[in-house]
Amino acid sequence: MPMPMPNSVMCMYLRRKDGSLGDDLNADFEPPIYFRGRKETVTKSVAGIGGLYSTNSLTYCLTYDLALKMDEMKGDDVIVFCGDNDVKGAIKSGDRPWHVSSVECQFDNIRVQSNNAEENERKAPKRILIQ
Repeated sequence: MPMPMPNSVMCMYLRRKDGSLGDDLNADFEPPIYFRGRKETVTKSVAGIGGLYSTNSLTYCLTYDLALKMDEMKGDDVIVFCGDNDVKGAIKSGDRPWHVSSVECQFDNIRVQSNNAEENERKAPKRILIQ
């Protein structure tokens, strides 16, 4: 039974093929892996000297549904937030491709943990930093 995740949308995870440039979403990437995820933006403001403020924003993709290990996810990969099974349709509707920067598995949030570490890594909810 899937865990509830409010405000989640259908997403595509596209892994880049070895030796390709990554320019063409349809030719340079492996077939998409579909999962449910949610985009979350974290903004930090820090007061500086003389009353100036510095602001930094980071965007994350939160998911419990992506069954990949951290080794299988790399910085050349792309995530597209969409509701369609077609990459071209998703890009035309205004969604943009987000590049994976880093991945963090949240092992504490697994409901039932097994003795197999690889299976736990695949089932763990993930927090993916995207740019």
